[in-house]
Amino acid sequence: MAEKTGNNEEKKRSKRGLRVQRVRGMQDFLPAQAASMARIARIAEDVARLYGFERIETPILEQAQLFRRSLGLASDVVMKEMYAFTDKNGDELCLRPEGTAGAVRALIDGGLTQTLPQRWFYEGPMFRRERPQRGRFRQFHQCGVELLGIGDLEINDMGANIEVIACAWRFLQELRLEDKVTLKINWLPMAGQRDAYRIKIQNHFQEYADKNALSEESIKRLQLGNPFRILDSKDAQDQKAIENVPRVTLDENNAFSETLNHLNIPHVNDFRLVRGLDYYNEFVFEFVEKDATREQATVLAGGRYDGLCEQLGGKPVRAIGWAAGLERLADMSIGKRDKIIIYITEEKPNTVAQTKVAEMLRTKIYNSFISKSKKQIFTPKSFSRLHGMYDMLSWQKKVAVKSNADYMIHIGCKPGEIIFLKIGEKQNKKFSNEDELIAHLKIVLEDIEES
Repeated sequence: MAEKTGNNEEKKRSKRGLRVQRVRGMQDFLPAQAASMARIARIAEDVARLYGFERIETPILEQAQLFRRSLGLASDVVMKEMYAFTDKNGDELCLRPEGTAGAVRALIDGGLTQTLPQRWFYEGPMFRRERPQRGRFRQFHQCGVELLGIGDLEINDMGANIEVIACAWRFLQELRLEDKVTLKINWLPMAGQRDAYRIKIQNHFQEYADKNALSEESIKRLQLGNPFRILDSKDAQDQKAIENVPRVTLDENNAFSETLNHLNIPHVNDFRLVRGLDYYNEFVFEFVEKDATREQATVLAGGRYDGLCEQLGGKPVRAIGWAAGLERLADMSIGKRDKIIIYITEEKPNTVAQTKVAEMLRTKIYNSFISKSKKQIFTPKSFSRLHGMYDMLSWQKKVAVKSNADYMIHIGCKPGEIIFLKIGEKQNKKFSNEDELIAHLKIVLEDIEES
């Protein structure tokens, strides 16, 4: 009997076909999360545009050598996480693990190193083959800005650093995350001092390595000539060596901090902050989540990378940028509404009438409010959906509540009988025509945008 049951199950599976699951470490974005991600990307681009950044698109697939040369052979990304492969022509290619190197490559390929500065914004998927865990996936999405050509025509070093941080801060403010994050900054050696400082750091950590007082991972980084990455180590065995490391002190630190204070951007100095990619130099920063574990605290991060363009075959270009993970920002924004749902009901079944009213509302609300709203580019909420249904008013209210609607519009049998109801409130408003309803709905949406 058991054998017969097993054969039946096998026949069912053969008819249905084998279930194909998504690749490990990848994820699907279903409507709620996709809407949240799209909202964040839209706000990021609108804020970036406010600071003069223009959108670019670079390929997902790049030469693997691009990232080996820019990120550093000792970086975690190159050592462990790159999706690199050889194609049929023998070219070694790679799914991009980050956006900056591709942007600088595009600057050189496009011949734009002669027309600086360039202000760019990007957004899209990145790929790293790291161990999947909560909040960390092998395909993830980033948005970021790159200011290429500091000192060319319009902006000096400190001005560029301040402006890029101000852009990031405004972006987080528009997401209403300013109370959840802390800005950390650190100054690294200037280009001419970097080699001497690297030797000093190398010798410092070598003393601890000789005493077996460094972790295996840090010793490997030391052997590869990247001692700065040890500062970012979370291994308990490395902490004493890190605490005693020689520090960098620059005269401009105080002036920079005073400017951030003037802009009401709270911050702290953190000598351990180095960022994980080799191209960063001079100045780095991170917005980290308060009270989060250190491994998953970073929300948005960036810094200077003045030597990267020359390293990739272009002329020397001073530059700074930042990037943020959309998934992380979406996770921090859980609970924030990104749409307003309005149900349209009618006392008698009339799908044509409901559809007509719904389309009239969509057109008039969009034309008179959303498309002309100066604040709409920053608002986390948008006029999203209109649904129609009919039947008894009491039943309609119950369905509207279950459907997570915010408001309900009820069209009565008599001409000029329109009821507007906010879900969860007993009182409603009555209007004699559609124009009165539109005027009231505009006020409601404006109040929501301000909230």
